[in-house]
Amino acid sequence: MKDPVQNTVYGDFNCPFCYALHEHLAAHDWLTDVRWQLIEHAPDAQIREFTLDEQVELASEVAIVRHRAPEIHIALPPIRSNTRRANQLSASLELIYPEKAPAFRLAVYRALWQQGRDIAQEQVLLEILTECGLTPSEIQSDNLAQREALLLKWQTGWEDPAFQRRIPILQHHNRRAMLGLSSITEILAYLSGDEKMLSCEVASCSFKLRPIVALLGSLTEHWHFIEPLRNEYDIRVLGSYQQLADHLNGPENPDLILLTGTPDSDANLACIELIQQRNLQQLSVVFLDTGYVSTTEALSYRLCYSDYLYPELQPEVFAARARRLITLKQLADQYQQLSNRDHLTQLFNRREFEHLLELEWLRVTRAKRPLSVLMIDIDHFKRYNDQYGHLAGDNCLRETAKLIAKSANRPADMAFRYGGEEFILLLPETPQSGAIRVAENLQQLLRDENPHRDDDTIRNITVSIGIATSANVHDPSPYDLVQLADEQLLAAKAAGRNCHLATEQS
Repeated sequence: MKDPVQNTVYGDFNCPFCYALHEHLAAHDWLTDVRWQLIEHAPDAQIREFTLDEQVELASEVAIVRHRAPEIHIALPPIRSNTRRANQLSASLELIYPEKAPAFRLAVYRALWQQGRDIAQEQVLLEILTECGLTPSEIQSDNLAQREALLLKWQTGWEDPAFQRRIPILQHHNRRAMLGLSSITEILAYLSGDEKMLSCEVASCSFKLRPIVALLGSLTEHWHFIEPLRNEYDIRVLGSYQQLADHLNGPENPDLILLTGTPDSDANLACIELIQQRNLQQLSVVFLDTGYVSTTEALSYRLCYSDYLYPELQPEVFAARARRLITLKQLADQYQQLSNRDHLTQLFNRREFEHLLELEWLRVTRAKRPLSVLMIDIDHFKRYNDQYGHLAGDNCLRETAKLIAKSANRPADMAFRYGGEEFILLLPETPQSGAIRVAENLQQLLRDENPHRDDDTIRNITVSIGIATSANVHDPSPYDLVQLADEQLLAAKAAGRNCHLATEQS
């Protein structure tokens, strides 16, 4: 049952997490049933220079929103707009035409986070008012004192120490506030008072991978290059060579790198050398110039840049050339992935497991999130192979692999053939309780969909499972976690097989 009185949101127009929450509420018809109170978490935005560090932060926040809420349409804007005037208009509408305030707020959010318009500009706000069927004269009244008092009330409410100056804040009067952007399932559960849904422990964030374009340079100075790409790709703004090096060493490698300045600067040459050292020759590096210079173009190609681009190019031409380079990299990546698959089961092979384990370990330790490993062994497989033959054994491996892959139903979960009749499930951001549920799900699938369930002459396939979870970000090595899962597997087999045992890395 919706409660329009008891649910309050504190949010800012220039926060992408607040925008995503607003879109979630709009999609589920909750906008008119919560008090959305606009605050300023960055009141000096756009009053001073939009620094490179702030550009890096903004691009990172947009990428995080895309990962946490892939169903939300969001694109990187050119600047983090000052929201003072937009807040004033919204507060006036709340006082005069409260029924029209949600539509205006929705239009302002989308103007910034979908269309890339600067909502600090009076003309942009006037256009939004017109789009909403309003005129400036309708909201220019003698309520200035009331408007400022309302804005102050909203700001003061958000500055409560309990909120830690985080946004967005979803607050029910008799429940602890929900800080930050949660999954849509948890948001709706919170609004509806469904405590059972709020207790869900399995990470619920889904991932919708987009090609990553990394810009080493200023977003505002090179916006004419970025604007044609911002809807189709994840844009990452990097402020230094070291940030690019860290990004290349992280779990999410870029699909295209844009360098600025001069082609032969020390930082740019170091970037190209690093890419060669990392055997990432399929990764294209493009030099962005401030204007066409034939000698600079020639220098770029001599230094092995993949392309040379300049502002005189039409946006659609730049976008097409960037798309071509990204497509070439994706084809190279697909070829590489074919070599990382087990031919018999089509699961990832052990080499790919070790590669992805290290990347996921870096990611979850940085985010201080758990990582679970399930080591799976087909019970009495050698006896099965000897009794029914190698062709039947191969079929057993294939059918079991399908069910193992089916049991891991989140996009981030990964299944591998580790060797022989052993398999591994890698479950990022999954605590022990979630990993146990996956193991139980697999064993239930084997009971329900066993390939031999209708043949009394062949015994059903069962598996033993060892589970290990790391919840300690100071754990020294991911391979210690694998060793622990293997020990639990041996214990499960010693306990009679067809069961699972779990432990946490201490």
